[in-house]
Amino acid sequence: MHTSCKKVAILQSNYIPWKGYFDLIHDVDLFIFYDDVQYTHSDWRHRNKLMTRGGPRWLTIPAGHDLKRLICEVEIPDQSWKQQHRSIIEQNYRHAPFIKESQSLLDFLYVNSITNLSDYNQSAIKHLSNILGIHTQFTDSRLLANCAELNVTERYSEK
Repeated sequence: MHTSCKKVAILQSNYIPWKGYFDLIHDVDLFIFYDDVQYTHSDWRHRNKLMTRGGPRWLTIPAGHDLKRLICEVEIPDQSWKQQHRSIIEQNYRHAPFIKESQSLLDFLYVNSITNLSDYNQSAIKHLSNILGIHTQFTDSRLLANCAELNVTERYSEK
């Protein structure tokens, strides 16, 4: 499946990752989402900070407080946060360059029925990568039986 891979990165998915996350995806042949590990509540998996006119503001996906689960097990049944997050972004960036071109991205991020945190983040990251012209192959660590099959020559992680 991934026999020609040379450079691989493995990271947990994040909600609206920073530029460096996409730089890492760009620099490897295969990016592995590592979401079958312990979920932590105060982390980037379900939240991110947005600069607004009034200063920094947290955008948080309501994922509950149960820490006895893996990231891939976190469900987000309440979808009301999507409209709120979209509205905050649109209000604070309405005069930003390319905001009109960003509407299809906002539709993708906030008009969907994905209720699993890992699935949501992975889908958004893949979509954003495509928009950025990044053509790295993606997989999920849960789908890999044996990492030796990847023929890895270089491994990258967060810096």
